[in-house]
Amino acid sequence: MTLMARLLEVSISTEHILKDMALYAELGFQERTVNETVTHHYGVLGDTDFSVGLHEAEFASPTLTYVLPNVACYAPLLDQLNIEFEQANLNDVTFNQISFFDPGAQRINLIEARTFSPAFDDGAQAHQLGKYSHVELPHSPEREAFWTRLEEIVNPPEEGAPFTPMMRFNPDLQRLTALYEGDLEGLIVHSAQQGWQHFSVTEDDHGLYRTPHQFDL
Repeated sequence: MTLMARLLEVSISTEHILKDMALYAELGFQERTVNETVTHHYGVLGDTDFSVGLHEAEFASPTLTYVLPNVACYAPLLDQLNIEFEQANLNDVTFNQISFFDPGAQRINLIEARTFSPAFDDGAQAHQLGKYSHVELPHSPEREAFWTRLEEIVNPPEEGAPFTPMMRFNPDLQRLTALYEGDLEGLIVHSAQQGWQHFSVTEDDHGLYRTPHQFDL
């Protein structure tokens, strides 16, 4: 079986973890149990398929953090992308990770292992946003070419397995967006009842929640 990169979380740098955790809890996300892999203060909230990691550490955020087993083995292959590693901890002592930026300045983090426990009870994780679908980035030819080559390195096709791209692109987006599918009318009512100040309905009839952390839901 091919080892592939899986999106772990959208990582956020923050000085206000408790305040930010309350924000995502208000949206229906549930707190996860984190381990001691990282040394700074760290909290995670999510559903069964998507999580937001709040880190009391300085880095460019939001960061797309992927889990990639044996991440150190991929460092020479990533040189094919002609990228400069922002961070590369690749030894037997520290937590292995590689960080870099795509052509649109989106920070990407490849880490060795999970930093929190996943959720297993699907029924307990349903919330008003609906069912998580995927993440998208604003489109550019350079960005799409970069991600295509990155995919070829860390997610080689597996015979007989369905293909799920690491990233999808949308020319109409302004910033990183996590897409959900659900009951828009119900969400509008719920947002009004809860007093969500950052929620609106777009001209093309989509619900949009603009987080204060430079990505949208």
